Amino acid sequence: MKDANRNELTIEEAGRVAALARLKLSDAELEAARFELARVLGHFRQLETVDTSSVEPVFNPQDSVNKLREDTAIEGLEREQLMSLTEYVKDGCLTVPRTVD
Repeated sequence: MKDANRNELTIEEAGRVAALARLKLSDAELEAARFELARVLGHFRQLETVDTSSVEPVFNPQDSVNKLREDTAIEGLEREQLMSLTEYVKDGCLTVPRTVD
């Protein structure tokens, strides 16, 4: 993927993309993914050839304005009140499922 003018994607590059996406693909699936990724990159290469030098940048298609409110502190719930709303409490702390191995 280093050479922008290249039309092909190596099987190793497709494997790297699959690994980054945490996909375990068979050899046949990896070959199909390589073909599809190469097609997507080809579309981006085609878009790069479009002359946009005379097109003004559009930052927001609508004339909208942020409606801001006053940032004022309000009284919140006490810790005991919050802990009473859940059954997942251990030693005074919330427990959550492990997300990182």
